[in-house]
Amino acid sequence: MSSERFENCCEDLSFLFKELDKIINITIPKESGEQRKNTIRKTQKKLDEAKNLLNDMDVEMQQAPSSFRNHMSSKARSLRRDYEQYKYKLSEVMISGSSASAGRDQLFGNDGDTAIDRAELGYREKLIHGTDTLNRASESVARSQRIAAETDQIGVNILTDLDDQRESLIRTKENLTGTNQELGRSRRLISSIGRRVMTNKLLLGFIVILEVGILGLVIYLKFFKPK
Repeated sequence: MSSERFENCCEDLSFLFKELDKIINITIPKESGEQRKNTIRKTQKKLDEAKNLLNDMDVEMQQAPSSFRNHMSSKARSLRRDYEQYKYKLSEVMISGSSASAGRDQLFGNDGDTAIDRAELGYREKLIHGTDTLNRASESVARSQRIAAETDQIGVNILTDLDDQRESLIRTKENLTGTNQELGRSRRLISSIGRRVMTNKLLLGFIVILEVGILGLVIYLKFFKPK
């Protein structure tokens, strides 16, 4: 299962998107003037909040076990598409509202106000474009940081494994040294036993020869010695 933080972010985003859908499609089109501007600013803050939640989801997804990442990634992509749609809808509402205001001012002859609104519209478009560019750059930096963190973790794991293998090799070497010492003692013991066996064989051979000699002497003295 995915992390609790990831699931909480999904629920928060679903609630935020419902609010954004209502505000962008129903509330803002009915408003005008300063009230409309305030609502748009609040909506932009909600979009920023949604963006932060998406970033938190990315972090949680990177830390999750690999067996759960595909499911989590699918959820995150779907919610990110929803976020991009609401951001695009808000920009359309802002542009259409500014265009409508400019049209009304031109109809009633407010040329000065129309020029100001056009300048404000151009500034807003540039601001939106700049914000999008900044967001993409921030996402790229965040991805690079996550990749760097993963690479560091892989390096740490490799170093840990190498250290474990080194300790294992040292223990194996120590065991081999102890085995060699035991084998040396065994060889010396076997050599000593061999020498004793050889000595015993020689002694036994000497005793046998001595007994044969004595037996021959007895036979000679008893049967062959002239009387």
